[in-house]
Amino acid sequence: MLGYFQRRGDMDRDMRIANQERLRALKRDHGDRVTIVNSHDPADYERCRCGIHGAIKARAVSPST
Repeated sequence: MLGYFQRRGDMDRDMRIANQERLRALKRDHGDRVTIVNSHDPADYERCRCGIHGAIKARAVSPST
C-alpha cells in the first residue's frame, strides 16, 4: 500500500528515490550523530523534541550584552 501511495503522490519519482538513498547513506555513515525525523508524523516529531531549537532561536533574536 505504501508503494502505491508513493507512486501516486510522486512529482518526480527519480528525485524521491535519490533522496531516499541520500537519507539511507546519511543514517549509515552518521547515524550516531543525526536523527532522521518524519516531518509528516506528529508523534515522531514529539519524540524528537528537545527544546534546543527554541533556545537557539531566542539567542539569535536577543541583543548581545
